Amino acid sequence: MLSEVQHNSLLDSLQDSTSIKGLTHNYYNYPARFSPLFAKSVIETFSSPGDTVLDPFMGGGTSLVEAFVAGRRSAGNDINQLSFFLSKVKTTLIKDEDLYFIINFIKEKTDKLKIYDSVVYDDFWVDHGYHRNLNTKESWRIRKTIAQLINFSAEIKDSKLNGFYRCILLKSAQWALDNNLKIPNVEQFKEKLLSSSYEMAEGMKQLYNRVIEKEYYTPTLLYGSADNINKKIIDEFVPFKLIVTSPPYPGVHMLYHRWQIRGRKETSAPYWISSTEDGHGEAYYTLGSRSQKGHENYYNLLFRTYKSLSEIIDRNTVVAQLVAFSQPNWQLSRFLEVMEAAGYKEIILRDSSKKDDGRIWREVPHRKWYISQKASLNTAKEVLLLHTLRNI
Repeated sequence: MLSEVQHNSLLDSLQDSTSIKGLTHNYYNYPARFSPLFAKSVIETFSSPGDTVLDPFMGGGTSLVEAFVAGRRSAGNDINQLSFFLSKVKTTLIKDEDLYFIINFIKEKTDKLKIYDSVVYDDFWVDHGYHRNLNTKESWRIRKTIAQLINFSAEIKDSKLNGFYRCILLKSAQWALDNNLKIPNVEQFKEKLLSSSYEMAEGMKQLYNRVIEKEYYTPTLLYGSADNINKKIIDEFVPFKLIVTSPPYPGVHMLYHRWQIRGRKETSAPYWISSTEDGHGEAYYTLGSRSQKGHENYYNLLFRTYKSLSEIIDRNTVVAQLVAFSQPNWQLSRFLEVMEAAGYKEIILRDSSKKDDGRIWREVPHRKWYISQKASLNTAKEVLLLHTLRNI
């Protein structure tokens, strides 16, 4: 049982709607990321320093960053190479002198940029469609500027600094291109590059100072489908003390792998910038098509995932999930049936101020998502689901 202080802290963190900031959390606006305050609260409530924490759908790595600074051993997994790239950059410590090197490198290179200079494009990214919808009259200048900056990255031989540099480009390009009705000019983009480099360097300094003040454990990152995660985890993590995650949402169209140019046309540019590969449709990243009747593929993969996870936890492990539903009236009960079939029992933390089903629900703040035509945006809420293994 939780103490009153723990219970109230968890409730407060769940309702937090402040802008995401601090540490390395703002390196990229990953879709459906949850509040760092919530991740911190769950980790501190259900685990102790040195315990092992797992996020099987790590997304932008929020839970891993918070586990890192809390002195927990942690592992994260995702099927999206972009997620792996971001989580690695956000949890790789970089010293001050190396941060200054990258900032000065960007200053030097942006001063040399000339939009009408010739630029060499890597045929792989062009031929495989990663530049799709980037060569319009509004966006071609930004595309060419990004290409020049990517070519400069070959001069950065250290892999962790190269990743940090590319993440600065990624953050700035997302600001310029993703759902932006008016694409900025090159000078504005160069200014954003510099401000992003300072902001991200400050976040890294915060992370570095928070981590090295105590015994720390660098997060272990895994790439691939979550339904066979038990085969990838090394013995030192087992059993995990806590699983904290936000899985894909049934029936919700979420663009984990695309940007939208001027809010309409999709591009795989983030993979080009981060030097990772995509090549998959939406259903690959969301456990199944949102249009499939009953979302059978989604629930089948969810069952296999949690059945796999049951082999690397024990009855003392808490599974904490934030989940949203386009049609909660039937999707929630189906979700809970799958968890029960996989061997779990639900623990309900009640919010005495609510009169719903006793579970803790929250309106989703400041999120870009798209729901199937059969659902109303007002039905899109997140719920905290807590489970442990069922006694057999």
